[in-house]
Amino acid sequence: MTLYNNFSPRKDNKYLITCEVLLESHQENLDALEEKVFGELIEMGVINKSSNKVYSHKHLFVNGFPVPTGTFIKNSEAQFKLAQESCSNLYMFGKGSGKNFFMHEIITDIYHTLNDLRT
Repeated sequence: MTLYNNFSPRKDNKYLITCEVLLESHQENLDALEEKVFGELIEMGVINKSSNKVYSHKHLFVNGFPVPTGTFIKNSEAQFKLAQESCSNLYMFGKGSGKNFFMHEIITDIYHTLNDLRT
């Protein structure tokens, strides 16, 4: 789940959320799944019970995330190295850094990097 207002607050009281759901089958009823996810967001307290959807879009990636091929990883590492050599105060996180892909790995990397900067 990505809560875009954490990055760029809006002044119109609208909140942008993207939810990614892993499915066992591409035959799932996406409308029913959308309602279930919306209900879970309310249950978790992510959004208020009085919230209304203004816009919704569903996109099904049948094969899931793009597979990080050897070429992708090699290119990411080269781009990361070039960026580090070009800037002295640049920190890159996520799969573009060539180091991490999953959210828990990224958050851990950010935590350790910021902790190292403080010491």
